[in-house]
Amino acid sequence: MSSGISSAFQALIDAQENPFVLIDEHYRVVAANDAYQVAYGVDASKVVGKHCYEISHRHDSPCWQHGEECPHREVFENNRPCQLLHTHFDSLGRAEHVQIKGHIIPKPGGGYLLGESIFRLSPPQDLDCDEMRMIGRSPAFLHAIEQLTRAADSNANVLLFGESGVGKELAAHFVHHHSPRKKGPFMAVDCASLTESLFESEFFGHNRHIRSMVERGDFREDLYYRVACINVDLPPLRARRSDIPVLAEALLTHINQANHAHCYLTGEAMEKLTNYDFPGNVRELRNVLHRAAAMCRAGNGAITADGIVFDEPASQVRNGSDRQNAVKMPEPAGDDQPLSIREIETRYMEELLERYAGQRRLVAQAMGISERTLYRKLRRNGRN
Repeated sequence: MSSGISSAFQALIDAQENPFVLIDEHYRVVAANDAYQVAYGVDASKVVGKHCYEISHRHDSPCWQHGEECPHREVFENNRPCQLLHTHFDSLGRAEHVQIKGHIIPKPGGGYLLGESIFRLSPPQDLDCDEMRMIGRSPAFLHAIEQLTRAADSNANVLLFGESGVGKELAAHFVHHHSPRKKGPFMAVDCASLTESLFESEFFGHNRHIRSMVERGDFREDLYYRVACINVDLPPLRARRSDIPVLAEALLTHINQANHAHCYLTGEAMEKLTNYDFPGNVRELRNVLHRAAAMCRAGNGAITADGIVFDEPASQVRNGSDRQNAVKMPEPAGDDQPLSIREIETRYMEELLERYAGQRRLVAQAMGISERTLYRKLRRNGRN
């Protein structure tokens, strides 16, 4: 279906295997191919004549005015083809990640059109994973999604790099789901279930950069090249700060469903979240929201800026912060012998259990671990 496009021209774009649209100099869609109609479940008559940014972004103005790269601008102002990543919305209003290739198409009778080939990187349902989701629209996030999608097409080993809490296990799920092995089982090994003596020998240690360890001689080079064929760097949350609002809303929705609650973030609370660096990344954001929802006092469920409490840096805790609700780091025993990591963790858990009146869900959230892992640690210490 097209507007002012010949049947021969329509047949030409219908031959394209990927969704493909033609857009004029005024941002209006003049044609959409069969693959577009099938992919998005919409008849071309519903999109032809509408602005491209209205359809794909739910905006009332071009995407470049919202800080995004714009294929229309590249083609019509700079007179050159382009390739970029975008977040589009499908007919149900769900966000999906796509790669756009913009082409200069001569228009019958003179002038030019923008031809857009759309390559869907991940439908929205593919980004779900248990309690957390891979969500974002920032260039850094979309670049990571593109790399993960390309890596999944290969049978090569994939090594994921990223700070603690960025979502490496989610990314691993994503790669598996899009790989030729997606029908096989996916096994995530919980490092917390390993004893201290096995942890470092079986894995590579915890916030450590394996490539740097190889250069220092702390990690075997031959082993590194066995596990690292395709390397993907996952960006920290501070490098994709524009994703914080949409992430926060999605995580809070999940928390509300689990707690049968109706909490929401005020504008001041969202601004406070957006201006924070989140050294613990998405995991810390989730914990902050869990805590805010649990402590919300407003009858209407409003989470204010005062309800957003960030984890205190360990250095401040060790230096004896004056904050009344800070958990103090355990002091060494009377004989000045240093505490082991397990002893420090045990005392920390005991303090949290006391603070939260034995509510293990809140303790697990404060520690940034699952309830299952907390139960295992408590059983290890003789508590049921």
